[in-house]
Amino acid sequence: MRETFHTKTAGTSGVENVPPFWRRISMGRTKGLRLVLVQRRLVWCPTWLGAFCLVALLVSPMAWWYFWGERFLSTTCRLPADVLVVEGWIGQEGVDAAGAEFRQHGYQYVVTTGTVTGERWETDRWSYADVAERELIRLGIPRDRVIVAFTGDARNRRTFQSAVTACQALRARGIQPKGLNVFTLGPHAARSRLVFTKVFSPGTKVGVIDWTPSDYEPGPWWHSSERAREMISETAGYLFEYLFNSGRSSNTSNAPTAVSRQQPGRSSGDPRGSRGAESENHRVAVSGFPRGRNGTFWTAALISP
Repeated sequence: MRETFHTKTAGTSGVENVPPFWRRISMGRTKGLRLVLVQRRLVWCPTWLGAFCLVALLVSPMAWWYFWGERFLSTTCRLPADVLVVEGWIGQEGVDAAGAEFRQHGYQYVVTTGTVTGERWETDRWSYADVAERELIRLGIPRDRVIVAFTGDARNRRTFQSAVTACQALRARGIQPKGLNVFTLGPHAARSRLVFTKVFSPGTKVGVIDWTPSDYEPGPWWHSSERAREMISETAGYLFEYLFNSGRSSNTSNAPTAVSRQQPGRSSGDPRGSRGAESENHRVAVSGFPRGRNGTFWTAALISP
């Protein structure tokens, strides 16, 4: 029997007299085939109050960090300690302040850390750790109380390399401190303490002392381009270290350090190097030298009296 197609007439409700095949097509179904292009779904949307709470939840931490983040990063937590670790890149003024810290708080040893200056293709390069050592000795700290922890030509993870070499240098002297303080530039303090704690734990408690250069512009950090750069870079560095361990798989002090070549100015015959083997009356001259990573001037010229 031949099937006929009937259209819907006025006054009818429901589905028309449509043959089964065309009814399946009209409903988007065929045998073994489903042709559904649009479906009805229930969508949840926040109310105005819910949207406000969501925005506040996202914005509040950012606002807090904007106004108080620098204070958090530039923290000082001085612990009773026998060892003071000075990050040599902070410059001459900072190392002078570290020398005053050493004398005033009864430390037994001071460790200077640092890599080399400049780019690899430059020939006139010098070690932050070496220059910091000479400056501390010039300030009257006994030579046998100053320990140099040179990190080599480290291009990345410099703070971790400094912590590892400092730990290894103390261990080579047979020194296992129960506590140490890290002396560093203001907003770098929180990250330095975090890294040194990972390397020296669990046997050594780590404190930190932040130092602020005298030429820092007063007021909020966003009023100074230099402080703004430091704030942004240290925020990213702290989060990367805290959340992802800066990409390291281990924090052990037995990890290889960045020392890949002989320290500048040092000979294999003298642990103090060719410069150190010269006259003991050599001193660090007060003159402008290339700016360090924090923008302060370091003094690096050795002049005979």
